[in-house]
Amino acid sequence: MAKILSTTIVIVFLGYLFLVYTKLTINPLDLSAYKEGSQPAIDWKNASRLYLTAPQVFAQTPGKFLPGFKNPCWPKESGDGLLCLPYFYLAGMPKCGTTDLWRKLIQHPLIAKTSKEPHWWTRKRLGYYNIMVSPNGYYDRMAMALKKASRSSGIGRSKLILGDGSASTLWDNRNWTRIYPHHQEGPPHIIAEVIASIQPSAKTIVILRNPTERLYSDYLFITNSTTISPQDFHSRVVTSIRRWSQCTTQHERRTCTYRRLCYEKNGCSGARIYVGMYSVYLADWLQFFPRNQTLVIRMKDWHDHCVDVLRTIHEFLKLYPLRSGELYRICEQEKANIRADDKKHIGPMLDQTRKILDQFYDPFNVELADLLNDDRFLWR
Repeated sequence: MAKILSTTIVIVFLGYLFLVYTKLTINPLDLSAYKEGSQPAIDWKNASRLYLTAPQVFAQTPGKFLPGFKNPCWPKESGDGLLCLPYFYLAGMPKCGTTDLWRKLIQHPLIAKTSKEPHWWTRKRLGYYNIMVSPNGYYDRMAMALKKASRSSGIGRSKLILGDGSASTLWDNRNWTRIYPHHQEGPPHIIAEVIASIQPSAKTIVILRNPTERLYSDYLFITNSTTISPQDFHSRVVTSIRRWSQCTTQHERRTCTYRRLCYEKNGCSGARIYVGMYSVYLADWLQFFPRNQTLVIRMKDWHDHCVDVLRTIHEFLKLYPLRSGELYRICEQEKANIRADDKKHIGPMLDQTRKILDQFYDPFNVELADLLNDDRFLWR
Protein backbone atom coordinates (compact mmCIF):
# COMPACT_ATOMS: atom_id res chain seq x y z
CA MET A 1 0.00 0.00 0.00
CA ALA A 2 2.81 2.38 0.93
CA LYS A 3 4.53 1.58 -2.38
CA ILE A 4 1.36 2.40 -4.34
CA LEU A 5 0.93 5.67 -2.43
CA SER A 6 4.56 6.61 -3.08
CA THR A 7 4.17 5.87 -6.79
CA THR A 8 1.01 7.97 -6.94
CA ILE A 9 2.77 10.93 -5.34
CA VAL A 10 5.62 10.69 -7.84
CA ILE A 11 3.16 10.58 -10.77
CA VAL A 12 1.25 13.61 -9.46
CA PHE A 13 4.51 15.53 -8.98
CA LEU A 14 5.71 14.69 -12.49
CA GLY A 15 2.34 15.76 -13.84
CA TYR A 16 2.73 19.11 -12.10
CA LEU A 17 6.21 19.59 -13.55
CA PHE A 18 4.85 18.81 -17.00
CA LEU A 19 2.08 21.39 -16.53
CA VAL A 20 4.59 24.04 -15.48
CA TYR A 21 6.81 23.16 -18.43
CA THR A 22 3.97 23.46 -20.92
CA LYS A 23 2.86 26.77 -19.47
CA LEU A 24 6.35 28.10 -19.97
CA THR A 25 7.01 26.71 -23.43
CA ILE A 26 3.66 26.68 -25.18
CA ASN A 27 2.02 29.94 -26.13
CA PRO A 28 -1.34 30.14 -24.31
CA LEU A 29 -2.92 31.85 -27.32
CA ASP A 30 -3.30 30.63 -30.87
CA LEU A 31 -0.85 32.91 -32.62
CA SER A 32 -1.92 31.76 -36.06
CA ALA A 33 -4.44 34.60 -35.95
CA TYR A 34 -1.63 37.14 -35.61
CA LYS A 35 -0.16 38.75 -38.66
CA GLU A 36 3.54 38.50 -39.36
CA GLY A 37 5.43 41.35 -37.81
CA SER A 38 3.97 41.02 -34.32
CA GLN A 39 6.59 41.78 -31.70
CA PRO A 40 7.58 38.99 -29.28
CA ALA A 41 6.51 39.69 -25.71
CA ILE A 42 7.62 37.04 -23.24
CA ASP A 43 11.28 36.22 -22.80
CA TRP A 44 10.61 32.52 -22.31
CA LYS A 45 14.26 31.80 -21.53
CA ASN A 46 14.02 33.93 -18.39
CA ALA A 47 10.46 32.92 -17.58
CA SER A 48 11.39 29.45 -16.31
CA ARG A 49 13.51 30.79 -13.44
CA LEU A 50 11.00 33.57 -12.68
CA TYR A 51 7.97 31.30 -12.63
CA LEU A 52 7.62 31.24 -8.84
CA THR A 53 7.62 35.03 -8.72
CA ALA A 54 4.59 35.41 -11.00
CA PRO A 55 3.20 32.07 -12.26
CA GLN A 56 -0.18 33.46 -13.37
CA VAL A 57 1.48 36.27 -15.31
CA PHE A 58 3.42 33.84 -17.46
CA ALA A 59 0.40 31.56 -17.87
CA GLN A 60 -1.94 34.36 -18.99
CA THR A 61 0.31 36.57 -21.11
CA PRO A 62 0.83 35.82 -24.82
CA GLY A 63 4.04 35.46 -26.76
CA LYS A 64 3.21 38.28 -29.17
CA PHE A 65 1.35 41.57 -29.26
CA LEU A 66 -0.90 42.85 -32.03
CA PRO A 67 0.95 44.54 -34.88
CA GLY A 68 -0.15 48.04 -35.76
CA PHE A 69 -0.99 48.83 -32.12
CA LYS A 70 1.28 51.26 -30.31
CA ASN A 71 0.05 49.95 -26.95
CA PRO A 72 0.78 46.27 -26.19
CA CYS A 73 -2.53 44.44 -26.68
CA TRP A 74 -3.67 41.00 -27.84
CA PRO A 75 -7.02 39.29 -28.54
CA LYS A 76 -8.86 37.39 -25.83
CA GLU A 77 -8.89 33.65 -26.29
CA SER A 78 -12.63 33.90 -26.91
CA GLY A 79 -11.93 36.32 -29.75
CA ASP A 80 -14.34 38.81 -28.18
CA GLY A 81 -12.32 41.92 -27.36
CA LEU A 82 -8.75 42.66 -26.31
CA LEU A 83 -6.48 42.44 -23.31
CA CYS A 84 -3.72 45.03 -22.80
CA LEU A 85 -0.67 45.88 -20.76
CA PRO A 86 0.34 49.51 -20.07
CA TYR A 87 2.65 51.13 -22.58
CA PHE A 88 4.48 52.95 -19.79
CA TYR A 89 4.88 52.90 -16.01
CA LEU A 90 5.12 55.92 -13.73
CA ALA A 91 6.89 53.66 -11.27
CA GLY A 92 7.80 55.97 -8.39
CA MET A 93 8.36 57.41 -5.98
CA PRO A 94 5.61 58.17 -3.44
CA LYS A 95 5.41 61.77 -2.20
CA CYS A 96 7.61 62.94 -5.07
CA GLY A 97 4.91 64.59 -7.19
CA THR A 98 3.63 61.50 -9.00
CA THR A 99 -0.04 62.48 -8.65
CA ASP A 100 0.49 65.96 -10.05
CA LEU A 101 2.65 64.61 -12.88
CA TRP A 102 0.09 61.91 -13.70
CA ARG A 103 -2.87 64.31 -13.85
CA LYS A 104 -1.06 66.62 -16.21
CA LEU A 105 0.53 63.88 -18.30
CA ILE A 106 -2.72 62.06 -19.14
CA GLN A 107 -4.12 65.25 -20.66
CA HIS A 108 -2.26 64.42 -23.86
CA PRO A 109 -4.92 63.33 -26.38
CA LEU A 110 -3.12 60.06 -27.15
CA ILE A 111 -2.94 58.86 -23.53
CA ALA A 112 -6.05 56.97 -22.47
CA LYS A 113 -7.28 58.17 -19.09
CA THR A 114 -7.38 55.58 -16.34
CA SER A 115 -7.12 55.69 -12.55
CA LYS A 116 -3.56 56.36 -11.43
CA GLU A 117 -2.62 53.59 -9.03
CA PRO A 118 -3.97 50.06 -9.46
CA HIS A 119 -0.95 48.80 -7.45
CA TRP A 120 -1.42 45.53 -9.27
CA TRP A 121 2.16 44.40 -9.78
CA THR A 122 3.13 44.99 -6.15
CA ARG A 123 -0.02 44.32 -4.15
CA LYS A 124 -3.36 43.33 -5.69
CA ARG A 125 -1.76 40.61 -7.80
CA LEU A 126 -0.65 39.07 -4.51
CA GLY A 127 -3.87 39.50 -2.55
CA TYR A 128 -2.82 42.35 -0.28
CA TYR A 129 -5.64 44.38 1.35
CA ASN A 130 -7.82 41.26 0.87
CA ILE A 131 -8.08 42.06 -2.83
CA MET A 132 -6.91 39.56 -5.42
CA VAL A 133 -6.90 40.57 -9.08
CA SER A 134 -5.81 38.07 -11.73
CA PRO A 135 -3.55 39.05 -14.63
CA ASN A 136 -6.49 38.90 -17.03
CA GLY A 137 -8.45 41.14 -14.66
CA TYR A 138 -5.68 43.73 -14.83
CA TYR A 139 -5.26 43.33 -18.59
CA ASP A 140 -9.01 43.65 -19.12
CA ARG A 141 -9.11 46.82 -17.02
CA MET A 142 -6.47 48.36 -19.25
CA ALA A 143 -8.22 47.26 -22.44
CA MET A 144 -11.54 48.73 -21.28
CA ALA A 145 -9.85 52.07 -20.56
CA LEU A 146 -8.38 52.03 -24.07
CA LYS A 147 -11.77 51.25 -25.58
CA LYS A 148 -13.50 53.99 -23.59
CA ALA A 149 -10.87 56.56 -24.56
CA SER A 150 -11.19 55.62 -28.22
CA ARG A 151 -14.96 56.03 -28.15
CA SER A 152 -14.89 59.40 -26.40
CA SER A 153 -12.07 60.87 -28.49
CA GLY A 154 -12.79 59.32 -31.87
CA ILE A 155 -9.15 58.22 -32.07
CA GLY A 156 -8.53 54.60 -33.03
CA ARG A 157 -7.37 52.28 -30.27
CA SER A 158 -4.25 51.39 -32.24
CA LYS A 159 -2.96 54.96 -31.84
CA LEU A 160 -3.61 55.37 -28.12
CA ILE A 161 -1.42 54.35 -25.19
CA LEU A 162 -2.05 53.46 -21.55
CA GLY A 163 -0.05 54.05 -18.39
CA ASP A 164 0.16 52.58 -14.91
CA GLY A 165 0.92 55.27 -12.34
CA SER A 166 1.41 53.04 -9.29
CA ALA A 167 4.17 54.72 -7.29
CA SER A 168 5.04 51.38 -5.67
CA THR A 169 6.19 49.56 -8.81
CA LEU A 170 9.85 50.59 -8.59
CA TRP A 171 10.50 49.63 -4.99
CA ASP A 172 7.83 47.45 -3.36
CA ASN A 173 8.93 43.81 -3.61
CA ARG A 174 7.70 42.92 -0.13
CA ASN A 175 6.49 39.45 -1.13
CA TRP A 176 9.94 38.05 -1.86
CA THR A 177 10.46 36.54 1.60
CA ARG A 178 7.16 34.70 1.27
CA ILE A 179 7.93 33.32 -2.20
CA TYR A 180 11.55 32.45 -1.40
CA PRO A 181 11.49 31.66 2.35
CA HIS A 182 14.86 29.90 2.30
CA HIS A 183 16.74 32.85 0.82
CA GLN A 184 18.52 34.79 3.53
CA GLU A 185 19.65 37.47 1.12
CA GLY A 186 17.54 38.94 -1.64
CA PRO A 187 15.24 39.38 -3.31
CA PRO A 188 16.49 36.91 -5.94
CA HIS A 189 14.06 38.41 -8.49
CA ILE A 190 12.26 41.74 -8.64
CA ILE A 191 9.14 43.01 -10.38
CA ALA A 192 11.20 44.78 -13.07
CA GLU A 193 12.55 41.40 -14.13
CA VAL A 194 9.04 39.99 -14.57
CA ILE A 195 7.82 43.02 -16.52
CA ALA A 196 10.91 42.94 -18.73
CA SER A 197 10.34 39.27 -19.49
CA ILE A 198 6.81 39.81 -20.80
CA GLN A 199 7.26 43.38 -22.05
CA PRO A 200 10.90 44.16 -22.83
CA SER A 201 10.09 47.42 -24.65
CA ALA A 202 8.14 48.98 -21.76
CA LYS A 203 9.00 52.57 -20.83
CA THR A 204 9.43 53.76 -17.25
CA ILE A 205 9.19 57.23 -15.74
CA VAL A 206 10.55 57.90 -12.24
CA ILE A 207 10.26 61.19 -10.38
CA LEU A 208 12.40 61.81 -7.28
CA ARG A 209 12.92 64.46 -4.63
CA ASN A 210 15.37 65.01 -1.80
CA PRO A 211 14.85 61.82 0.26
CA THR A 212 14.94 63.73 3.55
CA GLU A 213 12.07 65.96 2.43
CA ARG A 214 10.27 62.97 0.93
CA LEU A 215 10.32 61.11 4.21
CA TYR A 216 8.76 63.98 6.18
CA SER A 217 6.07 64.46 3.54
CA ASP A 218 5.39 60.73 3.65
CA TYR A 219 5.10 60.80 7.44
CA LEU A 220 2.60 63.65 7.36
CA PHE A 221 0.57 61.88 4.67
CA ILE A 222 0.31 58.36 6.10
CA THR A 223 0.34 59.05 9.85
CA ASN A 224 -3.07 59.58 11.41
CA SER A 225 -1.93 59.53 15.00
CA THR A 226 -3.07 62.29 17.33
CA THR A 227 0.57 62.59 18.40
CA ILE A 228 1.78 63.66 14.94
CA SER A 229 4.46 66.32 15.39
CA PRO A 230 8.09 67.10 14.48
CA GLN A 231 9.11 65.49 17.77
CA ASP A 232 7.15 62.33 17.05
CA PHE A 233 8.70 62.20 13.58
CA HIS A 234 12.18 62.52 15.10
CA SER A 235 11.52 59.61 17.45
CA ARG A 236 10.32 57.38 14.61
CA VAL A 237 13.30 58.30 12.44
CA VAL A 238 15.76 57.39 15.20
CA THR A 239 14.01 54.05 15.74
CA SER A 240 13.88 53.33 12.03
CA ILE A 241 17.57 54.03 11.50
CA ARG A 242 18.46 51.90 14.51
CA ARG A 243 16.49 48.96 13.13
CA TRP A 244 18.14 49.46 9.74
CA SER A 245 21.60 49.44 11.32
CA GLN A 246 20.79 46.28 13.24
CA CYS A 247 19.67 44.59 10.03
CA THR A 248 22.89 45.46 8.20
CA THR A 249 24.95 43.71 10.86
CA GLN A 250 23.30 40.44 9.82
CA HIS A 251 22.39 40.92 6.15
CA GLU A 252 23.55 42.64 2.98
CA ARG A 253 22.52 46.25 2.61
CA ARG A 254 20.35 45.42 -0.41
CA THR A 255 18.44 42.82 1.60
CA CYS A 256 17.71 45.34 4.37
CA THR A 257 16.52 47.85 1.79
CA TYR A 258 13.91 45.45 0.43
CA ARG A 259 12.81 44.17 3.85
CA ARG A 260 9.97 46.04 5.54
CA LEU A 261 11.51 46.81 8.92
CA CYS A 262 8.99 49.30 10.29
CA TYR A 263 5.54 48.52 11.64
CA GLU A 264 3.27 50.24 14.13
CA LYS A 265 4.17 47.75 16.83
CA ASN A 266 7.91 48.49 16.72
CA GLY A 267 7.58 52.27 16.90
CA CYS A 268 8.89 53.39 13.52
CA SER A 269 5.92 53.14 11.16
CA GLY A 270 5.50 56.39 9.27
CA ALA A 271 9.27 56.71 8.91
CA ARG A 272 9.81 54.54 5.83
CA ILE A 273 13.46 55.39 5.37
CA TYR A 274 13.92 52.52 2.92
CA VAL A 275 11.73 54.20 0.28
CA GLY A 276 14.33 56.98 -0.06
CA MET A 277 17.19 54.60 -0.88
CA TYR A 278 16.68 55.35 -4.56
CA SER A 279 20.05 54.11 -5.79
CA VAL A 280 19.36 50.53 -4.68
CA TYR A 281 16.05 50.30 -6.53
CA LEU A 282 17.23 52.07 -9.68
CA ALA A 283 20.42 50.02 -9.90
CA ASP A 284 18.27 46.89 -9.89
CA TRP A 285 15.71 48.33 -12.32
CA LEU A 286 18.34 49.39 -14.83
CA GLN A 287 19.62 45.83 -15.05
CA PHE A 288 16.44 45.00 -16.97
CA PHE A 289 15.46 48.29 -18.60
CA PRO A 290 18.18 50.39 -20.28
CA ARG A 291 18.47 54.12 -19.75
CA ASN A 292 16.82 54.91 -23.09
CA GLN A 293 13.68 53.24 -21.69
CA THR A 294 13.92 54.80 -18.22
CA LEU A 295 13.39 58.53 -17.70
CA VAL A 296 14.38 59.88 -14.27
CA ILE A 297 13.40 63.42 -13.35
CA ARG A 298 13.54 65.56 -10.22
CA MET A 299 10.42 66.94 -8.59
CA LYS A 300 12.09 70.35 -8.35
CA ASP A 301 12.60 70.45 -12.11
CA TRP A 302 8.99 69.38 -12.60
CA HIS A 303 7.76 72.24 -10.41
CA ASP A 304 10.16 74.86 -11.81
CA HIS A 305 10.11 73.86 -15.49
CA CYS A 306 6.86 71.99 -16.00
CA VAL A 307 6.49 72.86 -19.70
CA ASP A 308 9.99 71.70 -20.59
CA VAL A 309 9.69 68.50 -18.55
CA LEU A 310 6.30 67.70 -20.07
CA ARG A 311 7.77 68.16 -23.56
CA THR A 312 10.59 65.79 -22.64
CA ILE A 313 8.15 63.16 -21.38
CA HIS A 314 5.99 63.39 -24.52
CA GLU A 315 9.07 62.91 -26.66
CA PHE A 316 10.21 60.00 -24.47
CA LEU A 317 6.82 58.31 -24.98
CA LYS A 318 6.96 59.02 -28.73
CA LEU A 319 3.87 61.24 -28.67
CA TYR A 320 3.33 64.15 -30.99
CA PRO A 321 4.31 67.51 -29.39
CA LEU A 322 1.59 69.76 -28.01
CA ARG A 323 1.56 73.47 -28.79
CA SER A 324 3.18 75.76 -26.25
CA GLY A 325 -0.14 77.35 -25.33
CA GLU A 326 -1.64 73.97 -24.48
CA LEU A 327 1.41 72.99 -22.40
CA TYR A 328 1.23 76.24 -20.44
CA ARG A 329 -2.50 75.73 -19.87
CA ILE A 330 -1.85 72.28 -18.43
CA CYS A 331 1.08 73.37 -16.27
CA GLU A 332 -0.79 76.34 -14.80
CA GLN A 333 -3.36 74.02 -13.25
CA GLU A 334 -3.33 73.71 -9.46
CA LYS A 335 -0.80 71.27 -8.04
CA ALA A 336 -2.30 67.98 -6.90
CA ASN A 337 -1.93 66.17 -3.57
CA ILE A 338 -0.31 68.96 -1.56
CA ARG A 339 -0.25 68.90 2.25
CA ALA A 340 -3.71 68.70 3.79
CA ASP A 341 -5.00 71.85 5.51
CA ASP A 342 -5.37 70.07 8.84
CA LYS A 343 -1.63 69.29 8.87
CA LYS A 344 -0.19 72.60 7.66
CA HIS A 345 0.09 73.89 11.23
CA ILE A 346 2.52 71.12 12.21
CA GLY A 347 5.51 72.96 10.77
CA PRO A 348 8.87 71.70 9.44
CA MET A 349 10.91 68.83 10.82
CA LEU A 350 13.44 69.56 13.55
CA ASP A 351 16.90 70.72 12.43
CA GLN A 352 18.37 67.81 14.38
CA THR A 353 16.23 65.34 12.43
CA ARG A 354 17.21 66.89 9.13
CA LYS A 355 20.91 66.55 9.93
CA ILE A 356 20.50 62.90 10.91
CA LEU A 357 18.61 62.09 7.71
CA ASP A 358 20.93 64.05 5.42
CA GLN A 359 23.86 62.15 6.84
CA PHE A 360 22.05 58.81 6.56
CA TYR A 361 20.99 59.31 2.93
CA ASP A 362 24.22 60.89 1.67
CA PRO A 363 25.91 57.59 0.61
CA PHE A 364 22.79 56.58 -1.32
CA ASN A 365 22.61 60.00 -2.97
CA VAL A 366 26.25 59.74 -4.05
CA GLU A 367 25.52 56.34 -5.61
CA LEU A 368 22.44 57.74 -7.35
CA ALA A 369 24.31 60.70 -8.82
CA ASP A 370 27.01 58.34 -10.06
CA LEU A 371 24.46 55.89 -11.48
CA LEU A 372 22.67 58.65 -13.41
CA ASN A 373 25.84 60.64 -14.11
CA ASP A 374 24.11 63.74 -12.76
CA ASP A 375 25.29 65.60 -9.64
CA ARG A 376 21.90 67.29 -9.24
CA PHE A 377 20.76 64.09 -7.57
CA LEU A 378 23.16 64.73 -4.70
CA TRP A 379 20.47 67.10 -3.34
CA ARG A 380 23.12 69.44 -1.92
